[in-house]
Amino acid sequence: SKASLCSFGAGASIVLHKMAAAPAPKPAPEVELNFEVFSQGTAAAWTTVLVGVSTLFVANFLLKGKTFAIVEGERRKRKKYLELMAMVKQDVEARKAAAAEKDNDEEPTDLPEADRIFGLLWDDVKEASTTTYG
Repeated sequence: SKASLCSFGAGASIVLHKMAAAPAPKPAPEVELNFEVFSQGTAAAWTTVLVGVSTLFVANFLLKGKTFAIVEGERRKRKKYLELMAMVKQDVEARKAAAAEKDNDEEPTDLPEADRIFGLLWDDVKEASTTTYG
């Protein structure tokens, strides 16, 4: 055990002695890197990057259609508006027919108020005309 400690100590001193004697490394010569980001040599790479990013943008944002849920919601709204319009039209025609039976040439005065008719023409939630639903 003492012999191994001595040999370790002797080996460590040899290594330390050699490290102390080693010359210091020379500094690397300064080299100027001449690399331009935007140059004629990099134009093809930049064109490829721009075309790729533009293609991804168009594919992700401009070419996407409406989702199934949105299409289905608009279909239900269209059906509801058409039913309401048919009901209002039927009511107005019934009132005109009742006025005609009385031999009254005047237009009926008890027609639906303008707010109800406007509600059938304008969607307050989307702030759009109901004709956008089809």
